[in-house]
Amino acid sequence: MHILAGSPGTAKTTVALSMAATITRGGTWPDGSKSPKGDVLIWSGEDDIDDTLLPRALACGCDPKRLHFVRDVGHRGRNRPFDPATDMNGLLDVAYEQPNLKLVIVEPMVSLVAGSSNSNSAVRKAYQPLITMAVERGCPLLGITHFNKAGKGTDPLDRVTGSLAFGGLARMVMCAAKPANLSLPNRLVRAKSNLCKSGDGFDYAIVHTHLDSDPIIETNCIEWGQAVFGSATDLLAEIEQPRRSDGRETKLDQAVTWMAAALADGSVPSAALWDAAEQAGISKATYRRARDVLGLVSEKGGFGDGWNIGLPN
Repeated sequence: MHILAGSPGTAKTTVALSMAATITRGGTWPDGSKSPKGDVLIWSGEDDIDDTLLPRALACGCDPKRLHFVRDVGHRGRNRPFDPATDMNGLLDVAYEQPNLKLVIVEPMVSLVAGSSNSNSAVRKAYQPLITMAVERGCPLLGITHFNKAGKGTDPLDRVTGSLAFGGLARMVMCAAKPANLSLPNRLVRAKSNLCKSGDGFDYAIVHTHLDSDPIIETNCIEWGQAVFGSATDLLAEIEQPRRSDGRETKLDQAVTWMAAALADGSVPSAALWDAAEQAGISKATYRRARDVLGLVSEKGGFGDGWNIGLPN
């Protein structure tokens, strides 16, 4: 089981649909690796399927033939909304019926818990059948949830809404954040992973668009940007922390100012610039972001020399 968490406005659902699109098309992930083609099953208790989820999925590039939504449940001759806390067996039946299931998405994940979502035992009891299914089918389970009121700059895992059992059960926790400076992209980082190292991630933009099949329909999709490197806490704080009310600069602002001054007289060896930045207390992640903000260019030195880096002409 994996978790995708974030504040409102970070397009968490659309990010998940972008992942679904990659799977249903057998497309390419942001890191350049190829995805196996398969089906995706989605339950959402927050957005309408036909008005919101399906248009977003299509805009992200989903193959609609491989995309399956959990809709209403028939009960005594009438339809009622699907309730994952009581209709879990139905969800499992649908999941087992898909021969090439590669991903299951549930949103919000707290709705699957019949009891208190702050109870470790209730969370584990609610999710165990889905986790068992995911293991047996060999497909990931992705739960979408919100951040709580924990302050920005704290450990991202402490910001995930609900019981600590959510974070404990998850093999991976991804966190989405929006920037204080709207000229910067959003960011998705890996806050926890039992499969690889934590940290690092990708920038992304929320793109407003129209469906090719029906230009009248307005919707959103995700455009993936550059890879970012560093701890999850640092990467989120880098874009979430606004300029201080006392006028002092953020760490990124300070790094950009320092780097521009260091290169004011021309290009310098790349290794020398990083050594000087490290001595100035600039982290590797902030160094890279400052380099990207300034649009620095690299060029090979003379024979036997290394690379130089400088400001663009």
